[in-house]
Amino acid sequence: MRIGRPLAYALALVFAMRAVGDFRYVGFFKSLGDDPFRSWDTWLFSPLCLLIALAALTVASAREP
Repeated sequence: MRIGRPLAYALALVFAMRAVGDFRYVGFFKSLGDDPFRSWDTWLFSPLCLLIALAALTVASAREP
């Protein structure tokens, strides 16, 4: 049984959810917080999570040789 592909899809989903956030404290759509983490999250952490999600989705959807 191959579990690599489902795990890659799950990883993509988890990181995409992190990039979107909880609409309060983390993610692209956050609304609360006024500290250094907020700017780091906006400019580094959320885009990085989105990039990791896209990479995992690319790996998961790649054709097998």
